[in-house]
Amino acid sequence: ETLTKTLDEINGLKFQQDGDYYLTSLLIEPLGRNSVISDRVKVEFFLKQKKEFQFKGEFNTLGGDINIAHNIKLMNKSYVVFLNGDAMGKSTQGAGGAIVLGTAFEVIMERVRSFKWGKNLMPDEWIYNTYHELNQTFLTFEGLMMVSMVLGIIEEETGNMYFINAEHPMPVLYRNGKASFISEEQNYNKLGFPPIDTKPRVSIGNVKLVSGDIVFLGSDGRDDVVMGTHPNGQPRVNEDLERFLTCVENGNGNLQEIFQFIKKDATLLDDISLLKVSYLG
Repeated sequence: ETLTKTLDEINGLKFQQDGDYYLTSLLIEPLGRNSVISDRVKVEFFLKQKKEFQFKGEFNTLGGDINIAHNIKLMNKSYVVFLNGDAMGKSTQGAGGAIVLGTAFEVIMERVRSFKWGKNLMPDEWIYNTYHELNQTFLTFEGLMMVSMVLGIIEEETGNMYFINAEHPMPVLYRNGKASFISEEQNYNKLGFPPIDTKPRVSIGNVKLVSGDIVFLGSDGRDDVVMGTHPNGQPRVNEDLERFLTCVENGNGNLQEIFQFIKKDATLLDDISLLKVSYLG
């Protein structure tokens, strides 16, 4: 009777916890939107969160990765804005960061759509201001909540792309069947990282895309996989960052196939999100 009572209590607690997971996942879902409509730029998402659960027979996942993409107009020109982010922490902690990021970014996007704010900025200025506004939001948590991300913007007519890398895995350019890193350096600190000085370094990446080019963004889950064991029996975590380039090439730029190559002969350790931007010219 005691064991049965204890088991019932545990099941009740698990049901309550899964209910909390479910409600949190509902909050994230509308924030990670791909609302891009364009003849020149195509955006695709892939997302697999590490935490899996069932609530009232419905299967779902929860984590701190998020993909977002929208159309905007600046200086009377059409642009596509995209973001791939990874919030600090697992399950609900990471999900909380993703909710804050998604909400803050949605506010910025709605302001651009509804008002004149920001519409007279050049794309590199807009992306710079957006980073700092998002960063200011996360600084209020005093280092308890941080997010790595790549935030990018593409001019639809020319293919000119600007981006900011905030301690996130490097963007990848897939051109003529060959994958390569776009930038070898990190541009910014994570969102919410306490500033060391009053003048943070400013470095906005820039690349000119041509017709047929594809850009891939991804969280560190694309690299953090276990590849067998060491001689002493300890798990051998992948340290080869170029492994992802091989996965992109072997997968022929297809998100589902790339994911299959990422987990081939490996065990995932973290949430994994991929964002694919194809420039059609």
